[in-house]
Amino acid sequence: MKHKFFIFLALAVAAFSGCKDESNSTNSSEMHMIESSIADGSTDVSCNTEQIKISYNYVVSTINSNEISIDGGNASITDVEVSKASAAEIIITLDGLASETTYTLKLTNEAIKNNNGDCAAAVTITFTTAVQKTDVGHMDVEGMEMGAQELLRQIKIGWNLGNTLEAAGEWAAEADQETTWGNPVTTKAMIDAVKAAGFNAIRIPIRWYPHSEEGLTLDIARTAETLTIKSSWLDHVKTIVDYCIDNGMYVIINSHHDQWYDRMNPETFNKELVNKKLAHLWTQVATYFANYDQHLIFAGTNEVITVENGSENWGTPSATNQAIQNQFNQTFVDAVRATGGKNAVRCLCVQTYACNPDFGLSGFTFPTDNVEGRIMIEFHDYRPWDYAAYTSAGKYTWGSDAEIKEVATLFKKLKEAWYDKGYGVVMGEFGAAFKYKGTTPTEEELQTRQNYMKTKVATAKQYNIAGFYWDNGGKGQVGSNGYLVSSKEGMEVFAIFDRWDNMKVIEPYALNGIMEGAQTEYPQ
Repeated sequence: MKHKFFIFLALAVAAFSGCKDESNSTNSSEMHMIESSIADGSTDVSCNTEQIKISYNYVVSTINSNEISIDGGNASITDVEVSKASAAEIIITLDGLASETTYTLKLTNEAIKNNNGDCAAAVTITFTTAVQKTDVGHMDVEGMEMGAQELLRQIKIGWNLGNTLEAAGEWAAEADQETTWGNPVTTKAMIDAVKAAGFNAIRIPIRWYPHSEEGLTLDIARTAETLTIKSSWLDHVKTIVDYCIDNGMYVIINSHHDQWYDRMNPETFNKELVNKKLAHLWTQVATYFANYDQHLIFAGTNEVITVENGSENWGTPSATNQAIQNQFNQTFVDAVRATGGKNAVRCLCVQTYACNPDFGLSGFTFPTDNVEGRIMIEFHDYRPWDYAAYTSAGKYTWGSDAEIKEVATLFKKLKEAWYDKGYGVVMGEFGAAFKYKGTTPTEEELQTRQNYMKTKVATAKQYNIAGFYWDNGGKGQVGSNGYLVSSKEGMEVFAIFDRWDNMKVIEPYALNGIMEGAQTEYPQ
């Protein structure tokens, strides 16, 4: 385990030589551990433990943190220092202990020295964490009364603040990342307009790594041992979350396009490092938003896929890659729960591989949680792709009896697989790009869009699925003919509102269809 810190507590002697062999008469000493706050072989250590204290029979002079490690789960050592209470005691600070997991803490005989440069005897402590306590007396449940299914029933219809906080461009300054994909900085007026149009929930996709202390670039994000999110970025996200919550809206925030994990190369994928960083990311986010009530939902990942031979692979995942997504989900849940308080019971949203519903019906495993009924499962729906895609290929109209039946068939399967087992179900993205065959859309093409949106939303609600429309905004989306630019030209046009023109509705057919469908009530 790598550490960036060395702690020198006394003379800067040539301290780290000559301790390879504990029996070496020149450097051996009687220095050894006399007590540890966690005994070797313990089986009931709290997973909320943050520190291990080790006392020695001599004053500690020098610590070599590179010789101290912890194995097991996704735990990490974040600091090692001499206790202020005793110069013969060190404190090892831990992060990421999970429930019912075995860990081994190791200090080699090169880890600790006394004033004479003598090496302390090696230490190995193996311990197992207890089941995470779920007694509500240890949690902050105020404002967190609803489980996942009940909470989602409060969502009439949701909207995505797309291509905004997840936007990134390495050519731009860190402060300008939000606008690199053609949208303006988000304002309260924008969120107010979304609420006024009839939406009562917003999903905010967020890319975190360009706003880390480690640096802007993806290469840095992939190789860094940790990613520490800047407080300024957390503050900016909070501002937008507050715009929504002040409107009485529900909010989902996620990790979106953090490509150090969600575009993995199987040949170079470092499972231990990636899960450690994902846990650290969500520990930071969950801690920052710890006092928010049930109006705020966390979603762990987005569309996790592989990149092989330089190309994105959206196909059926191997069992190994499916297992990676399952582990991401578990890492996310464990990290958030470990922060306690309202996060101990907050509703959390996990994803299927690629957010593909089919991949969630085969190979997906439900994450273990310490509380019941607080997990939501997310999928995305741009089906049929030949109609919804932003290319010139495929269809320009939709709505046959067979096509409408396909929608109900899929949603029924998801209800039976997830909702009927006690989980909430979220259609985190849906929609169809604005596409017409000629120079101007026909009335049939426009009515098709309205019917498509209405059918998706209404059918989803009939099967207890809450939907969030994908709106990617963008500048200059309206053409000279007064309609949105056709996506057959290769533009990804999903916008309902013109964010550059006072949130003017520029796609009324989609909006009307969405709101017609949203009138459908969830089943009792």
